[in-house]
Amino acid sequence: MRSIKGIKIIIIAVALVFIAQAAYGAYHMVAVKTTDEQQTTGQSDNGRNTEVQPAAQTDKPDEGVNESVAESIAESMTEGEILEDEADYSITQNVLDCIKAYDPEGYTRNVDNYSALLKRLNVHTRFKIELERHIKEGAGIPDILTAYSFLNDRFGRLEDIERLLGMKARGQNWEAIFKEYVKDNPEFVPTSFDSEYLDKLLETPGITQDDIMMADRVSQRLGISIGDIIAKKQSGMSWRLINAGYGIVNGDEQLPRVPVTHEKLEKHCEQTGLSQKRVVEALVMASKLGVSDVTVLEWVKKGLSNEGIYARAYEEKYYFG
Repeated sequence: MRSIKGIKIIIIAVALVFIAQAAYGAYHMVAVKTTDEQQTTGQSDNGRNTEVQPAAQTDKPDEGVNESVAESIAESMTEGEILEDEADYSITQNVLDCIKAYDPEGYTRNVDNYSALLKRLNVHTRFKIELERHIKEGAGIPDILTAYSFLNDRFGRLEDIERLLGMKARGQNWEAIFKEYVKDNPEFVPTSFDSEYLDKLLETPGITQDDIMMADRVSQRLGISIGDIIAKKQSGMSWRLINAGYGIVNGDEQLPRVPVTHEKLEKHCEQTGLSQKRVVEALVMASKLGVSDVTVLEWVKKGLSNEGIYARAYEEKYYFG
């Protein structure tokens, strides 16, 4: 195993990401980048350099993946044959009428939140059609937006939208729903690639470190070859189109970054009494959820689980915002 410095894929940043790697969202397509003048590499809570220990390399589908489903999705994903790279942020009058019928008093809030989500998450038309199917069938708009936002963060599958909405309709709260989903879909752990293969990927024209990480994520989710996914990206396809073709709920074209200075990190640790790892987790969640650092740190201090924090943030945004 090469060190973080030697392993070019893993990457972009600072070890603060890997301090929180086992946490709910730290490596979930978020690289934490320090703005300290000195470059930081792999520092653990005690300041020593650490080495990332990702999962062992495997070409097999993850446990629990339906291989026949994954194979059929992969076989159908051919450039230009299934989907166009398109997004439509307009909302038809029919859909607006359904949103108003669901909650006349919350109509403006729900329309604004739905419109903002389509743009912010770079939603492919394929997924917009699915969202609007649920709107027309009478599902709650806040429920739909919450389910989609969570799945976008987790690189969930298209069919998971219906599953989460069904659980909510049966009376479960979002924290419990998220915990059950995470139990069935464990936290992503980067693949430990053979060094020669990794170098080959990094030398592929038009492929960035972000692309390799995102391809690894999709590969593990569906149990398909990372090489096939990289080839699609190299051909010029956007991640929005690639993920839409595979039925993966995520439209990001690159990894988000969370700027964190050492001074800021130390200040939060001192003020909250939390470890560096937990503070980093909180800062990453705050950035992804659009909530202030102070608010999320307070939730952490109160003992909210990561799933509880996501549920609280989505409820404030979509139900009461």
